[in-house]
Amino acid sequence: MESDAVLLFESKRNDELRKLFVGLGMEPMVCRSIQDILKKLRHEQFMAVIFDSDRVDVDALELVLNIRDVNNNIPVIVIGQSKAMGDCHTLLSIGRTYIIDRDGVGDGISQHLEKRLGKHG
Repeated sequence: MESDAVLLFESKRNDELRKLFVGLGMEPMVCRSIQDILKKLRHEQFMAVIFDSDRVDVDALELVLNIRDVNNNIPVIVIGQSKAMGDCHTLLSIGRTYIIDRDGVGDGISQHLEKRLGKHG
């Protein structure tokens, strides 16, 4: 991929994910609103959009559908508890949308990213 930049959406301030992606050699650009994400997707290139479903104030399905309206090909990675996400099957059916269970975040996330994005951490 051309860019190591990822859009990281967090409406609640938390540097944990940002630091994790920096440690994996990525350049996370943190967005705090849907409007900010959509604007950046229209004008810049990113490897993926990543968000923690518990750290945003919007519905995961709504967010992914908004992203798909702007860019149908960018991978969207949702971090969350797949058992607790009511829209899990719908999210996965959209295409190029992946769910990483919160238990896989941390040591195992580089393996998930390599599998989903071809990125080596």
